[in-house]
Amino acid sequence: MIKSMTAYSEVVKTSNKLSVRIEMRSFNSRHLDLQVRLGQAYLEFETGVRELISQKVTRGRLEIKIRITAEAVEFPGFEIDTHKARSYNAALQKLGETLEIQPDPAAILMQIANFKGVIHTAEPKINLKMIWPLVREGIEAALENWDIMRSNEGTTLEKDISQRLQALNDWMTMVTTLSQELPAIYQARLKERITSLTDPLIVEIDPARLAHEVAFIVDRSDITEELVRIKSHIQQFHQIMAAPEPAGRKLNFLLQELNRELNTLGSKIQHAKISLIVVTMKSELEKIREQVQNIE
Repeated sequence: MIKSMTAYSEVVKTSNKLSVRIEMRSFNSRHLDLQVRLGQAYLEFETGVRELISQKVTRGRLEIKIRITAEAVEFPGFEIDTHKARSYNAALQKLGETLEIQPDPAAILMQIANFKGVIHTAEPKINLKMIWPLVREGIEAALENWDIMRSNEGTTLEKDISQRLQALNDWMTMVTTLSQELPAIYQARLKERITSLTDPLIVEIDPARLAHEVAFIVDRSDITEELVRIKSHIQQFHQIMAAPEPAGRKLNFLLQELNRELNTLGSKIQHAKISLIVVTMKSELEKIREQVQNIE
């Protein structure tokens, strides 16, 4: 079963006074690229989040946004940076002495309080060990929903690719049938060319020699090997799509092999109808390639 690399999932988990919202977005990528967004206070969760996701995903660019909020947290109060306050006070006192101004203690206190960083809101104490189980539960649920969405998309991709592979099979059957006409066509062409270059009343065409030359051309233009390989690759394509493991890289490789065989086939054949079919097959192969880029 193939899975798409493009999907979205959103999950909200709550427990007591905590709420965890998780958003997952994934896009196409040749490798696994995880982008985890967490609040500054929860950065130590990132390693655990990456481990959970890496167990389920092998390829793709994933953006994971985790928002953790407390529903009813008491106001934590304020904290004073005493070292900074003393430094500011000493500076003001020295300035007053330099300017010979007797500073007003109340004014100095107000001035120091207004300096940035002297008084700041205290950070609420967070018990990360109590929060992590809820985050992990949310990640697992988001991954499950995300996996369902990409599996559904993968089913659609598989159906489309299977139809295109069937079209390739049908064209291969046509090529096989048309290739049976090649010996007669090559013989007629060769005989016509010899006739155009010689006087048939003076030079008599040796049937045995003509048959030998035709056999040489047919052997050089034989596409049996290419037809067998292309059919084999198409069968492997179906098998890989049906397998449980990720299929994207293997399918990309098979597409390269299919394209190589079609190029060889097209270069060997001197037949207008077969050449047109090969061009059509290569066009269909490119459409399959576009779809495979979305597969994990």
